[in-house]
Amino acid sequence: MLLEKQLLKKTLNTLIELKASIRDTADPGVIVRLDEVIDQLQSVIEGRKPEDPDKILNGLGKFLKMLPSIEALMSFLSDD
Repeated sequence: MLLEKQLLKKTLNTLIELKASIRDTADPGVIVRLDEVIDQLQSVIEGRKPEDPDKILNGLGKFLKMLPSIEALMSFLSDD
């Protein structure tokens, strides 16, 4: 459990840093989606409410798909 919480904190910190780096250039919808994922992770870490891990990962996936460079990479990697 301790390792899991440490990984969640690292993920949260990475997402917060990412938000700071894209806040001036990203579409507002991207920031909203990222804020949702950050809030969900903070809730889990602080024990305020248990979140379904699938819900968090799904939200993170939706955020990543909103970034054009990530979407292009995912498309490239999925082509055979």
